[in-house]
Amino acid sequence: MTSSLDSDKAENILTIPLQGKSSMADYMVIASGASSRQVAAMAEHVEFKLKQAGVS
Repeated sequence: MTSSLDSDKAENILTIPLQGKSSMADYMVIASGASSRQVAAMAEHVEFKLKQAGVS
């Protein structure tokens, strides 16, 4: 997912490991963008990549 964010020019990408701390996810990824439109596009791209990977 970070590669998708990186190609979308996301800023301040941070990956937080959650293994053993949450049953919902293994990682939490936080990133920022220059505009709300850019952030919305990044979210759509990440959602698409997750669906391709079989994550719901």
